[in-house]
Amino acid sequence: MITEILAQIRLPSFTAGIVLFDDVVVETAPIVRYMRHWSRDRVRKECEQRGWTVKVIRQRDREDITAPPMSNAQIVQDDESFEIVRQDGSVEFVYFDDNASPRAINGRLSKEAAFARAQGLLVVGDGRRQ
Repeated sequence: MITEILAQIRLPSFTAGIVLFDDVVVETAPIVRYMRHWSRDRVRKECEQRGWTVKVIRQRDREDITAPPMSNAQIVQDDESFEIVRQDGSVEFVYFDDNASPRAINGRLSKEAAFARAQGLLVVGDGRRQ
């Protein structure tokens, strides 16, 4: 049996939802995706420190589903960066600029170099690439 909790994180500027199975975050809104795989207590502590409000919308026991598999580490391309999401849920960014002139000023990498760096940063604990 799995305990499923749907919770809402509220601020004046946004509202985000998270889903917990057996007190572990398995799904999140994009703005709080770094909370994936966190425990319920860790989410509460983080929200309390930031002054955010957490409200449980629904809690129920489920027998008809199994917990979704933990998401794999991945690289997500944003407008001007690559987002590295690791197995443990930590997130890191590598920024790039498509135009050569601003790169000389802002020190960002080319898109290709940024992707290569992101791939290098996405390494499993035993040294193998994902």
